[in-house]
Amino acid sequence: QYPRLRSTRIFQMIRDRGYEGGSSQLRRLIAQLRPVVSEPFLQLRTFPGEQSQADWAHFGAIQIGQARRLLSCFVMTLSYSRALALSFFFDQSLENFLSAHVEAFNQFHGCSRVILYDNLRSVVLARRGDVIQFHPRLLELAAHYHFAPRPCRPARGNEKGRVERVIRYIRDSFFAARPFTTLEDFNRQAQIWRDAVAHQRPWPQDDSRKVEDVFREEQSRLLPLPVNAFESDRLVPIHSGKTIYLRFDLNDYSIPPSAVGRALNLVASPSWTSPSL
Repeated sequence: QYPRLRSTRIFQMIRDRGYEGGSSQLRRLIAQLRPVVSEPFLQLRTFPGEQSQADWAHFGAIQIGQARRLLSCFVMTLSYSRALALSFFFDQSLENFLSAHVEAFNQFHGCSRVILYDNLRSVVLARRGDVIQFHPRLLELAAHYHFAPRPCRPARGNEKGRVERVIRYIRDSFFAARPFTTLEDFNRQAQIWRDAVAHQRPWPQDDSRKVEDVFREEQSRLLPLPVNAFESDRLVPIHSGKTIYLRFDLNDYSIPPSAVGRALNLVASPSWTSPSL
C-alpha cells in the first residue's frame, strides 16, 4: 500500500507489532525487496554553435584588505567544443550576471543560439509547468544578442551537466591553492589558465584533438556580436548625507560639495563608479 516507505518508518511500525529483530536486518531485507534502480539518461549531442550552458558557482569567502568578501564565479561553456569562459565577482547580483554574459561573449567572439540555465532568480521570476516568466533584463540581453534562454526543468541538474563538470574542473585545476592580490589579478590569472590549461585538454569526443582546435572550428558557427555591447551597469538611487562622501560596496566615493544633501543616481560597473545628479 505504501511502496516508498523508508526502512526507519517500517521499523517503527513492525516493532509496535512485536518485531524483536534489529534495524540492520530490516534494511538488508528491504534492499533485496526494493533494489535501487538508477535513472537512465540519454547522451546529449549538440551541433557546433547551437548551445552553451551557464551557471554561478560559490567559491567561499576571501579576505580583501580589512573586509571579508564572498567569491563567486560565473561560468559558461560551449556544449560542442567545451570551450569555457569564466569571470569572478564578489556577489551574484543581476548586474554582474549580465556583465558576465557580455564578457563571455567577448571571450568567445560570438554567442550560441541557445543558453541553458538553472532556475536562477536572475533568469526565472515564476514558473508553472512549462509556462515560464523570464526576468525582463535577461530578455533584453537575449534580444540584444539574439540567443534563446532555456531553463532546465526543476530538480534536473543533469540537463546542464557539462557546465557542472567544468565548475568542478575549475575548483580542482585552477582555484585550489592559488594566491592572488586583487579580483582583477585573479581574473587575469583565470584567463591565462583557461588558454594555457583548460583549452589544451583533450576534447571529450576525440582524444586526438584539443578543445582549442575544436573551438576554432565552432567559432565560425557562433552568432556574430552586435556593434555595441549590452549596457549592464548598475544604477542605484542614493541620497547623500552631510559629507562629501558616498558609501557603496564597502568603499567611500567623493562627490562635489554642491551635491551634498541631494538625491543622486550612482552608476557602477566592475571597473568604475560615478555618482550623478
